[in-house]
Amino acid sequence: MDIVRWKPKLVYSESVNSLQESHTLPRYSMLKLHHHFGQTLVFSACFIATGGCDSLERITPRNIDNMSEKGPILGIASNGNPASDVTDRRRLIDSYVEYWPLISSEDQHERLPKVLKDPIPELRAFGVERVAILLRDGEALDEELQLVVKLIKDKYQTVQITAAKLLPEINVVDLVEQSDGTTIGLSEFVALALKDEERQGIAALELEFFQTRPHPDAVDPSISRLRSGPVGPAAKTLFALLNADMVSDDQKNRIFKHVQRSHLSISKLPSFITLNAMLSAMLVDTKVQQELIPLLKSPDKSIAMAVDQGFASAGFAEHETILYGPDSIQDLIEQKALDAEDDPDWDAAVFAVAIKLDITSLIHADDMLKDRDMSSLRHSILQAVDAYQEEDLLTRRFNAAIAASEWDAAEATRTVPEPWIEAWKLKADEPTTADAIKKQIILRFQDKLTASERELLDPVDVDVSPEQNP
Repeated sequence: MDIVRWKPKLVYSESVNSLQESHTLPRYSMLKLHHHFGQTLVFSACFIATGGCDSLERITPRNIDNMSEKGPILGIASNGNPASDVTDRRRLIDSYVEYWPLISSEDQHERLPKVLKDPIPELRAFGVERVAILLRDGEALDEELQLVVKLIKDKYQTVQITAAKLLPEINVVDLVEQSDGTTIGLSEFVALALKDEERQGIAALELEFFQTRPHPDAVDPSISRLRSGPVGPAAKTLFALLNADMVSDDQKNRIFKHVQRSHLSISKLPSFITLNAMLSAMLVDTKVQQELIPLLKSPDKSIAMAVDQGFASAGFAEHETILYGPDSIQDLIEQKALDAEDDPDWDAAVFAVAIKLDITSLIHADDMLKDRDMSSLRHSILQAVDAYQEEDLLTRRFNAAIAASEWDAAEATRTVPEPWIEAWKLKADEPTTADAIKKQIILRFQDKLTASERELLDPVDVDVSPEQNP
């Protein structure tokens, strides 16, 4: 296909590698993407009529930093008409969205570093989203991930948000190259960014990173965020850091003093209350403990759960049976029955309470969770408790693992095929689940099956190849 030459409207003189030669983007635009298989693929971009392009809503990211309010950007020669420039930029991004998936994976990897460094912020954000897709497919390269991490310091908010949201998924990057050529650990880099970040929304995402990936360097920036905000995410991060035993005694005292001096409106945040309860137990401040204990019966369940979680995480369970007895956990579980949405805070509170129950109370709580089909939470709780010698608890642990499809954990509990076969029989009215259990039995116990068990299972008809292993 020949490239149609139009009168220049917008010149990309420093464009990314996907647009290797200076070219024009007219109102009826064409996007030329060079393909490294000895040929050039030319694609038509969206056709723009007088009324505009009907594909504008497909531009990613959708929030593009109030594009119409931006001034000239390096790499773009303006035609003097701001409205026209905005439309042209939108068409460029739309063309990338439309045609990037059509180039080979190898070609994408070759071009992505320059896309992530492009002077046009929308293209940098687009590059991050493409890396996210590759990352979830297990194909992202370290160089690409390092560039994404560095974009959490980008001056454009959309680019920052897109990069910061991906942080919890980035596990393969150990070092990030800094502007001076030195390298620094991923967590240290994010901690430095958190310290200097001015946008509350970006700081919240950086704090969330440390809630699942705690690191000592995050402690001081998180303490500062209790004062400057965002307070809720900062309190949750400090809770995670305390749980991971990464906070010194001096830092604990600093946090606790700040919590006690906080404004009343802030002190009512559930995450703040959890932090207060946890530190009061850790530092054995009985005065604050006694102030918080009545909140366990608060009609506001979020407040009651917050105190419960904080006390339980610090091991403060022996002084008041009201805190963690069967009635307390029953209240927590019944609350979940009324709220079908996933709630990690609720899961954490139930987990913290359940692992400190005596065996009788734990079995009662496990029955309640089983009735509400909370298989993953049951499995996590039963994995964490120490009383594995209890036969009833062993059986419950096995059943919870089966229900959650945690096959290795189930085998660690029951190492012979008979309990597995019984579990398979019980799922006869659920063909998909029964078939999954059956495959695991054959895969794991083929040498231990008796002749009658083999005949019962009829393994000839069962595909247990690795690709079919759920």
